Amino acid sequence: MDTNHQPATIIDFWKENYTKNIGHAETFKNSEELIKIANIFSPGASYYYILNLKTLTIEYISPSVEKILGIPAEEVTMEKMLAKVQPEEFQKILKKEKVIQDFFFRFLPKNDILSYKIIFTYNRFDDCKQLKTMMVQTSIIALSEEILPKHIISIHTDISHLKVKSTNEVSFIHLDGEKSYYNISSHTGCFCPNNSIDEKKDWFETITKREKEIIQHLAKGESTKTIANLLHISAETVKTHRRNIALKSGASNTVELVSQCINAGMIV
Repeated sequence: MDTNHQPATIIDFWKENYTKNIGHAETFKNSEELIKIANIFSPGASYYYILNLKTLTIEYISPSVEKILGIPAEEVTMEKMLAKVQPEEFQKILKKEKVIQDFFFRFLPKNDILSYKIIFTYNRFDDCKQLKTMMVQTSIIALSEEILPKHIISIHTDISHLKVKSTNEVSFIHLDGEKSYYNISSHTGCFCPNNSIDEKKDWFETITKREKEIIQHLAKGESTKTIANLLHISAETVKTHRRNIALKSGASNTVELVSQCINAGMIV
């Protein structure tokens, strides 16, 4: 396969399913307010952008993209961004895009479309040809008259330091804490709520605030003793929380636990 044309597989999917079906799409009106919010909440090694799905142009991208992708913000296009993706990932991403479209426009009621964010991972190469794992968090922020996504905001975060691998799953997280769908397999290219890879797929909704704090620290590679000192609790209490987390998640080790939590949006 000609790897130079692989980005077109994703671009063509967007054109066929969104661009040609949207009547018109002006520039996103509230971009300044949205950028302020994104600057507050976007993780460290990340960049974010607002994409117009009618024109497939980037209306804003954060300056941090140059540090991560090596492309000046004013020169970034979707084609240049996708060219950084590991070639083996394109068919996986295409299946994820099909699951996402199926979720929003077949499974989900139309009045809920703006209520979810999407999370998945992919691999890319940096300028030194080192493989990096990226996490994508995307939300639809405006709909067209045809009830299609007109504008999206997407945050791409380098999570390579967490030592987890890219997966074939997509999570759909409700922004107001209602029903979410975690780690849905993209194997079939269709959304099915029963296609979760986790037998205990609802455990994320049972996690306590303290357990979430401990998971965040475990993701940083911190020891039980260090976590106890940081949270001002005893090491025995940390161990108890870790046992409870293991029982809820079914994860056999920390790497598996962190991988599950990243794909569920618990770790950013």
